Amino acid sequence: LGTVLPELQVAAIKAPTTWAALQIGFYTLLRPREYCSMRWDWIHGDVIEVPAALMKMKRAFTVPISSQLQKVLDYRPKITDFVLTSPDKPNQPIAIETSERFLRQHGFRGRLVPHGIRSIGRTWMEENGVPYNVAESCLAHLTGSKVSQAYNRSDLLEERRPVMQRWGD
Repeated sequence: LGTVLPELQVAAIKAPTTWAALQIGFYTLLRPREYCSMRWDWIHGDVIEVPAALMKMKRAFTVPISSQLQKVLDYRPKITDFVLTSPDKPNQPIAIETSERFLRQHGFRGRLVPHGIRSIGRTWMEENGVPYNVAESCLAHLTGSKVSQAYNRSDLLEERRPVMQRWGD
């Protein structure tokens, strides 16, 4: 990540919406489909509430907003319902493939894909002592057996807040 991020920043000057998409991907650890579809009305104070219909496991998911993510969101123009608006179709979100295409075109083929940001984040959490269940929850992964999942309704939001801030830092 240390060598990739500066290269990304230089390449991103020509594609500010794509750069914002990649930053949101880094700071939320959401899947590309989830963050590319992000709407302004999902943001409530210091969290993003992703609807169940968009999530892979069809469960609503709440993402704490780090200070870095807040700066990215504050900089985005609110001209449509979408945080990341398509430059070609003003009333549509940015295409899911946009970030991956950008990375390929700028020499990152074989080094980084948008979904791989999640792997980078999960590895960082492991290396930084984040408890397993909290780390998995940051990625909207379920842990435990079907029975324990049925009884455990906690989203560990308060435990995830400092982790996502440290990840952003």
